[in-house]
Amino acid sequence: MTGQDGNAQHRTPPLARGRVLLPLLVAYRESGRSVEDLLAGFDLSFSELSAPNCFIPHDTIYAVFEAVAQNTSPDFPALVGQTSDPTVSSPFGQAFRTANSLADFIGKFCVHAGNNTNAVTMTLDVSGDYAVLSAKRRFTPRCSPAYMDAFQISRWVTLLHETAGQNWEANRVLVRVNRPDLFPSYFYGIRAVGAGPDGYSIRFPSAWLLHDFVNRTAAEGIPAGQDAKNPVPTDLLSSIQSVANSMVGRSDFSVTTLARACGARGAVLNRRLAAYGTSLSRIVIEAKCDRAKHLLSGSATSVGDIADQLGYSDATAMTRAFKKWTGQTPSDFRAHEVKRHAASVPILDPVECECET
Repeated sequence: MTGQDGNAQHRTPPLARGRVLLPLLVAYRESGRSVEDLLAGFDLSFSELSAPNCFIPHDTIYAVFEAVAQNTSPDFPALVGQTSDPTVSSPFGQAFRTANSLADFIGKFCVHAGNNTNAVTMTLDVSGDYAVLSAKRRFTPRCSPAYMDAFQISRWVTLLHETAGQNWEANRVLVRVNRPDLFPSYFYGIRAVGAGPDGYSIRFPSAWLLHDFVNRTAAEGIPAGQDAKNPVPTDLLSSIQSVANSMVGRSDFSVTTLARACGARGAVLNRRLAAYGTSLSRIVIEAKCDRAKHLLSGSATSVGDIADQLGYSDATAMTRAFKKWTGQTPSDFRAHEVKRHAASVPILDPVECECET
C-alpha cells in the first residue's frame, strides 16, 4: 500500500503543503515565543501557510522545524507530535474523520498524503506477525529532516499507543529514524535505532491493524475534500510556479535562488522549461507581476511600499518594470481596477415601503 509511486523518478521540485507546519507553530506560540519573528526569517506568514493552496519546498519545512528546536529544545518537535491534536492538520485530520480501524486509517492517510506532498512515498508492508509503516524521500534534502521526522514519528507512535490500549507491547515496536536522540527521555518504552536521512520506518504488531479506531472531531477541522481540490503540483511548470509564489517578497528572490529552492541548476531547469515555452526568469517576472497586481487591486498599499516588498530599489524602478509587464503604470492599473469594481456593483432601484414611525 503506497501513497505515491515509489519507483517514479522525482523530477519536480519537492513540495509539501505549508499547513503541515501549523501544529508546530501553534505550540511554539503557546510557549511564549513569536511565530511572526520566526517565520519572518523565512519570508513566510502564518496566514499564508494556512491557505489550502500553499505549497513550499520540503527543505524550507525542515529548516523551520530545526529553527524551532534551536529556539526551544531538541525534543520540542517530538513533544509537539505527542501532544498536538492530529485532527487539525492534514493528512492526519482527514483520515481521522472517517477511519474505522487502524488499517483503514493508514490506508486513508496514504491516499490523502498523495495530495499533500509530491516527494515522499508512504508504504505499509504486512508480513506475518509484523507490519512496517515507512516514509521514503524521493529526493536528497539539503536541510536536515531529523526534527520533522521526530515530530512525525512521535505522532505515529502516540497513535499506535492509543490504539493498542491494554495490548500495548513496547518491546515489539521498533523505530528507525535519522536522529533517535531527538525523542523525549521516556518515549512509551520503545526502541529507536539510527537510520539515514532518506526516511523513517515503524515496525509494530500486525494484529493492531484490526483494532477499532476512535474517531475524533476537532473544533477547527479541515473541510472534507479541500485538499483534494488543491492537490500538490505534480508537473514541472506548476511546481516551480508554486515555489516562486512562495518566495515573492524575499529580498533575495531571483532566478538563482529560485533554482536553488527547486534543487537543481538554473541551466537544467531552463532546458526542461523550454518545452513549456517559458523560463525561470519569466516565472520570476510573472510571480512578481501577479503579486503586484494583487496588492494594487486589493489594498491601499503605496507603489513605493509594493516596490520595497518586491525587492525594487524604489517606486520608479517598480513602475518601469510593471509598465513593461502590463503596458500600464501601477497608478493606471489601480485606477482601472477601481472603475471595474465600481461598474460591477449593481445599482439598486429605490423601493417604496410603509414604515412605522
